[in-house]
Amino acid sequence: MTEVVAALIWDKDKFMICQRPAHKARDLLWEFVGGKVEPGETKRQALVRECQEELAITLDVGEVFMDVTYECPDLTAHLTLFHATIREGVPQKLEHNDIRWITVDEIDQYAFCPADETILERLKTESKAPLGFQNKGDAPETDSFGKRDCTVAIASGVMTAALDILWTKDISLDNAHDWGSQQTEAFVLKVAHWCGYKGADLASAVCSLEKDFSIQADKLTNEFGGGKQHHLRDFSHHPTPVGLLFSILSQFTGIGYGTDVKGTFVQHPIQGWKKPDLLSGLYNGTIVWFFHMVSDVAGSSGSIAMGKEGTGLPGPLLSLLKELSSIPGIRALAGSNEAGRYNISLLCTKLFNGTLFMEKSKEGGVIRAPIRFDLRTELGIANEAVKSKQYFPILLNEAIVCSFYSLSRLARELAKHPVQTPQQLQELDFRNVLPGRIPALRHMRMVASTTFMAVDMGSAGLQAYFMHKGDPSGFALYFLQKINYFGLIRVGMAGFAEVAGAIGTRYSSFAALAELQKDRLATADPHFKENVDWLKKAVGTVGAVGKMGTPIGVVSAAIGVYDEVSKALVSLDIAREERIRVEKECAVRVRILREYEAEMEAVVEQYMTQRLMTFAGNASLLEDAFEENDADSFLSASAQIQKQLGRSETISSRNQFDAVMLSDEPLKL
Repeated sequence: MTEVVAALIWDKDKFMICQRPAHKARDLLWEFVGGKVEPGETKRQALVRECQEELAITLDVGEVFMDVTYECPDLTAHLTLFHATIREGVPQKLEHNDIRWITVDEIDQYAFCPADETILERLKTESKAPLGFQNKGDAPETDSFGKRDCTVAIASGVMTAALDILWTKDISLDNAHDWGSQQTEAFVLKVAHWCGYKGADLASAVCSLEKDFSIQADKLTNEFGGGKQHHLRDFSHHPTPVGLLFSILSQFTGIGYGTDVKGTFVQHPIQGWKKPDLLSGLYNGTIVWFFHMVSDVAGSSGSIAMGKEGTGLPGPLLSLLKELSSIPGIRALAGSNEAGRYNISLLCTKLFNGTLFMEKSKEGGVIRAPIRFDLRTELGIANEAVKSKQYFPILLNEAIVCSFYSLSRLARELAKHPVQTPQQLQELDFRNVLPGRIPALRHMRMVASTTFMAVDMGSAGLQAYFMHKGDPSGFALYFLQKINYFGLIRVGMAGFAEVAGAIGTRYSSFAALAELQKDRLATADPHFKENVDWLKKAVGTVGAVGKMGTPIGVVSAAIGVYDEVSKALVSLDIAREERIRVEKECAVRVRILREYEAEMEAVVEQYMTQRLMTFAGNASLLEDAFEENDADSFLSASAQIQKQLGRSETISSRNQFDAVMLSDEPLKL
């Protein structure tokens, strides 16, 4: 006996049915998706594999709905039907003729395989709801995000944030900037040596790189705020994937992209731009751009030569904040000042030039020197964060959330499938236990990481407020030195995962809705699918009619039309009985057409044989008569050819020819 599994896949109050292809047994009947259990597989594993192969989806498999034993002409099987929902993916018709989502009330509208009749009767009599999930929502427990999950995630975030506040050390922006400057200067010298520079002077090394790797965006220095601001405002000077994208775009458009002094997104044409070929544009937009970023990271050669710290480049965090600040909705989120400058854009400017942290006395003297929050500082912050072990609370938060998820889901699996022997362990689906790309775990991570940063930043903000009342720059400096930067990165990653998951869910819903609307339209308009498929039929039909060059071609074209219509009928979603009736009727007609074709071929062959023999014989007589100058024989052979063509004899001898020529009657050919 063959073990077979199938899935009763639910979406709210509807379940999925699939139509078998036309070329297989029980063609065009409806069934539940599934297949045979392979050696070494559990039933759940087999079901997940079959759905991936046939529908390109990943299932969450629930309880067994029922099992039946049935016999078919080709096999005797034991079928186990599981409740299930779709975890990932949109169903695709990889092996089936069609896919539908139906309610229990719509079962009688479809012709199912005989093996499913018992299952369908139980579905109609027991419940119209997802029987395995009545008290569990619309999805299996393994994919649900409950109150307990939320509570644990919040508790984990609070506890690990408290550990971060009490245990980890504050970072120093001064130390961070100094360390980052040392590392970037050493890196610039090393890259310059790779490119052929032989000296040890940083200013000369930067000058060498600037000369060898100039970019067109530098022509817009004044347009983007001059020497102190254009690296921040010009997006192609951001050492990030976004900066690389705008660099390549500028190569092929001749336009620089960035923001103006108010933070509004602007575009400036590059003077003297010439459109490059594909390879040159890509080379200049990537390779040359990279080495130019290296030359700018430590500041300009002129500034370094004068003993000043150069402008440098914005780091990834500041670049992202600046890019986001140019989006209209985000730009206006924090409002604007009296000069019309948006506050977020102004914050980016003050961070980049260091004035956010600078403090002056009433007399104008500098109490706290400016600290530039550029790439050098961001590199130093990463080093300081590692040294202060800011990553430890983040890893601990992640470990708590994942451990709770796995243990709680394992408890659920053991409750559903009690294990008393080692063999029974095979019935456990450990994919529902182990952490992975699961919505419930994704939500827990988002809640835990957000809670962590809320507590961490709240604590940093309160401490900064009480330590630096009335000192905005001191507040900002203290705040940035207290927060956990690994936590910020983790929140960003969790947020991206949530957005991606939401987009995937919306896409799945949209695809299902589109399919439903198509089905409804087809139901309301019986000719809908015929109209949709008409072009396919028409193309094939025109190709077949193209054979109509001879009398025999008419019959061949008719047969070709029948073939194309038959193929189209297979793809139409019509009743099986109607299709069979049409095919039988067409088969009778085409058999008659083939008989007519055979008869016509025989008639044509006989006709052509007789005439070819006549033409060949008389053509030989004509040739002989012409060579012997025998006019009577020539005219006689010509008369025979005319007779064979169905024309009356006009002139068959020389005497008749002479009589015609001497007659007063008009000459008729």
